Amino acid sequence: MIPTQRVVLLWIMVVSDFLHPQTLSRQDWQERSEAMLDQGYPDHAARLLTEVLRLSPGEPVALKLRCQAYIELKEYAKALQDSTTALRTTPEDSELIRIRAYIHLESNQPDAAETQAGRALTLDPDDSEAFLIRALARNHRGNLTGMEADVREVLRLNPLNPDADYLLGLALYEQEKYDLALKELSQLLERFPDHLEALTLRGRLYLEKGQPELAHFDVNRALTREPELSELYVIRAQVYYEQGMTEKALQDLDRVIELNRTDNSAFDLRGRIFFEEGQYEKAIADANQALNLNPHSFEAYKVRALARYLQGKFHQALADLKLAEESAPQDPEIYSIRALVYYDLGKFDRVFVETSHTLELDPGYAEAYAIRALAQIDQRLFREAIENGWKTLEKDPAHFQAYFILGQAFDGTGEAKQALYAYRKFLKSAPSVESTRLDRLTAQKRIDELGGTGNWLL
Repeated sequence: MIPTQRVVLLWIMVVSDFLHPQTLSRQDWQERSEAMLDQGYPDHAARLLTEVLRLSPGEPVALKLRCQAYIELKEYAKALQDSTTALRTTPEDSELIRIRAYIHLESNQPDAAETQAGRALTLDPDDSEAFLIRALARNHRGNLTGMEADVREVLRLNPLNPDADYLLGLALYEQEKYDLALKELSQLLERFPDHLEALTLRGRLYLEKGQPELAHFDVNRALTREPELSELYVIRAQVYYEQGMTEKALQDLDRVIELNRTDNSAFDLRGRIFFEEGQYEKAIADANQALNLNPHSFEAYKVRALARYLQGKFHQALADLKLAEESAPQDPEIYSIRALVYYDLGKFDRVFVETSHTLELDPGYAEAYAIRALAQIDQRLFREAIENGWKTLEKDPAHFQAYFILGQAFDGTGEAKQALYAYRKFLKSAPSVESTRLDRLTAQKRIDELGGTGNWLL
């Protein structure tokens, strides 16, 4: 039967039901409402069942079916009311309790969803859908180990459930068990190569593991399936950003904003790129937009703080960093940026307090050692500055600014040969961009004064 004929017959069936609802047997209205739900006509099912309930108030099967129709229509308050009424007659109906758990989940009530799913599992310990709902509720609540345990129960009951495989990968990813997550997602994609959520998450996972090429490949595959999914463009923009391809990153971020202006992560990243390009007003504007969408976006606070810092607005920068710390107290960059602000304010004691916080959170954070060295040079603690300069390079061999800092420190101790070596290394490794221009000129001048030969700026 062609689709048009099916629609016409269904419409005739619905109209006839409403004209004579009292003529339908229980089997008739149940079969017809179930058919309407299966065919994607929840509004018609709800209308038919409303007529049935007008004639037979409190009929539990009709209430359960109408509850499902309301769920399809996203009318969760009505669905919850029907489930409550039905449970007065059938309080041990585990399926209805599980449906109620789903309603709470979709209504952004994870605590209630977890409670109701637990009730359903008490009545039916092998209800895989209840385990799945509870896993999702626990994910919302941040109980990742509980989420993982529930997903494993789903897979025990149904080993070929792709949704459960994906959620297991998600649980492992959010627990930062990246290798295990990668294994689960890769196994899932072997069976379902076009699983959109798995491709998207594996792309994000490859990005976290420092494998941008593989992330790029997965995201592009996912985009062939869903070219208007804004999250994919965010991930690809991050790939381009990390590869230094900022123009392409900005193009993808513009596409994200075109598709979904409520995605604060796009404004976060675009703001950071604008900041790094020296476009401070644009950076601040994007940070403001991100904060309008998410007042707890610590990334936006950091970007705005950095821009204000370089505009000389030190106290405004400190205010932003305080807000960033409230949202993400475990982010080491916040304290590192604050150390820079205090350095420019000449508060060297606070520089060491802030960099200590950074290194407590991340002992390998190279920038903290570099900032300490800068403060020590200003305090004429040249030996300590040299030690921290080398520590910077130990943690991050690509940290070109550390060589300039070492050059200044060796200048302070009068070790000309070492200073000459450090300045030359700086000029070889520093990019020829506006932000390094003054330091490059200074380094070249000191090389000339120390008796170096050749123009290292060429």
